[in-house]
Amino acid sequence: MDEIKRNRFVIWNIAMIGILAYVFLVSPVKASANKDDVYFTCPMESHADVAESKPGKCYKCGMKLVPRKMDGTKFTCPMESHADVISDKPGMCPKCGMRLVPKKMKK
Repeated sequence: MDEIKRNRFVIWNIAMIGILAYVFLVSPVKASANKDDVYFTCPMESHADVAESKPGKCYKCGMKLVPRKMDGTKFTCPMESHADVISDKPGMCPKCGMRLVPKKMKK
């Protein structure tokens, strides 16, 4: 009977090591493979200016941010005097520290 318990224990440990290896080694590689072509924004239309480079919560309403494809999206400072600040990814304005927002393209 002790041998059966020992075998179950060994099999359980091997399974746990496999699961942990997948979670910590494989999953981060898959997640980071496309991180440069998406940004995260609030699903509320009125909060379309919220843009982050990683998942989280909207700083205005607390809703979970959703991924959006970059599709050539540029980000700029919301201050008119800093309109020259343009970035390919979300971040902070180097001049004032405000969050960069998706730039509205002129039609």
